[in-house]
Amino acid sequence: MSGGSSSIGRIDWGRFTELISAEKVILATIDDEYFRGALVVFVRSFLLRPTYVLFLRPWACFLKAPLFKSFALRLIFILLRRLPRSKVLSIVPHTLNPQLKRVTNDWIYDPQMWDLWVNGTPCLPDSGLSDRVIREKIDRKVLVFIGKGNDSKQFSLLADLATECYRKLLIVVAGKVDVKFRDHADRMREVGMIVESRYVTDEEVLSLYKVADYSWCCYSPKYDQASGVFGRSIQTGVMPIVRRGSVISQFGFSYLDVDDLLKNLEKIESKDVCYDESVLNYQLSTITSRMILDVCNKLDLGNYR
Repeated sequence: MSGGSSSIGRIDWGRFTELISAEKVILATIDDEYFRGALVVFVRSFLLRPTYVLFLRPWACFLKAPLFKSFALRLIFILLRRLPRSKVLSIVPHTLNPQLKRVTNDWIYDPQMWDLWVNGTPCLPDSGLSDRVIREKIDRKVLVFIGKGNDSKQFSLLADLATECYRKLLIVVAGKVDVKFRDHADRMREVGMIVESRYVTDEEVLSLYKVADYSWCCYSPKYDQASGVFGRSIQTGVMPIVRRGSVISQFGFSYLDVDDLLKNLEKIESKDVCYDESVLNYQLSTITSRMILDVCNKLDLGNYR
């Protein structure tokens, strides 16, 4: 989309000099290497070279613990946002957390809410896992749980939902389940759920959005942050199940909470498993195009399409 080249990996000396010498840099991984990433921005600002920083976890600057780390991060990003020729961008709207204005210049939509649409209508793959879902769903609706099964993602609540709604809902777990939740996973299998407690490929993950009606984004208050699963659901027309009052519930997109799901299982029609351009309706295209245009404007990428 930017027309430039990508550089992936840790910022060693070779990559550091590469980033310093580039005409323009969009730094999307500063959360992985705060100090080295900040150093790149400072040096490029001194050389008057434009740098754009995507800050994926800006709330880390305001955590109460560890206090010293959050204070240090806050100081670093207060300085970064004031540097000439640099711009720090949050993926959380400032309207949801006004404090973020202290450490970021502006915000953009999370790339996982629009990236599949950059080159037009996305074509989601099939996989052995998605084929199994189609075979076993029968007349049930499908809820996909993607990622690690743990406390942060309220796996025990998901297991309770499975035992309560197994006649109407097929839950598909795609990701490694923590040891403490093995009994929950076994209980889910016993009532006909699909639990793949293993590494799941990107192709398998995308194929699940093709056959899903709902996605699990109902995370713990301690894990209140932007979600890739939520973003992918927005892009593919899958209804996210979220915790009411969470950050992602305030992004302005349609969602259900668990109580809504229980009330509406009988009412909401299951999506046709045949996923093609007719399913990707005009509304999805309009929403994602609007996001991409906004990102292009804020990253000074020129015209889109």
